[in-house]
Amino acid sequence: MSFSLCSSLFMRSRNTAASRRNCVPRHLLWPVIALLTVFASGCLQSEATLRVNKDGSGTMEMDLLVNEGMAAMMAAGTPVEEGQEPLIMSDAELIARGAQLGENVRFVSSEKIAKPGYEGVRARYEFDDIRKIQLQMSPAGDGGQADAGAPITFDFAPSGNGVARLSIHIPSDPTQQSSTESPSTKPTAEEIEQMRAIFGGMRISAKLETEGAIVETNSPYQEGTTVTLLEMDFDQLISDVDKFTEVVSMGQPKDLAELTERLRGVPGIKINPTDTVTIDFSTK
Repeated sequence: MSFSLCSSLFMRSRNTAASRRNCVPRHLLWPVIALLTVFASGCLQSEATLRVNKDGSGTMEMDLLVNEGMAAMMAAGTPVEEGQEPLIMSDAELIARGAQLGENVRFVSSEKIAKPGYEGVRARYEFDDIRKIQLQMSPAGDGGQADAGAPITFDFAPSGNGVARLSIHIPSDPTQQSSTESPSTKPTAEEIEQMRAIFGGMRISAKLETEGAIVETNSPYQEGTTVTLLEMDFDQLISDVDKFTEVVSMGQPKDLAELTERLRGVPGIKINPTDTVTIDFSTK
């Protein structure tokens, strides 16, 4: 769910990622693809934070990180203006990707960020109307956004009693997997280690903050004025090998609801149990 920005990183690194995924048996890839690869779209770590004001306008901040080796390669191929630090994505790329996030989304700034073992970029945007924002969860192919999956969309309805309702519509089948059921197969210890080597360190997060106090929400992941829409940490996910093995052994889920139910209680995973998250917040 790092959205269109991560799609760009995916397109620039997909050949390497594809060759690495081929090391893992196909029947074991669905949980990783469903939980990380599709959403992260090539970013090893990403965090998106939307801040919605009382009038439906707001800002968006995205942190996109890759490991230091990949960051060096990507920065080497990114145009840099005089006096600027090399980034994994140029401002021109960030501006172009921001335009895909919705109507009247304006690029504000970018800066280099880093954490142990990772480097990346923080991009900031602002928008006038949350209802015109579309967040792409899966990477576009060479044809661009037209062949990407269904986006997350938003509704905003202010009321006369000082409370606005924000609705976040999440596609019911974000994994875009085939409806054909995959066989239930228990992964071996070697296959678990292969996945750990390939996807270790992957983490994504998408959060929404409201300007006013939250009066009510159907999300179980509220903390103050922040609601977590999605959070996935592969290292935590695979920390309980027995639980991870149990989930993988069930085969491919038929939809988001079944996936959510299976992952209940699994560490490192936060997926809202409904495809429409509602947040009522104060506009007084």
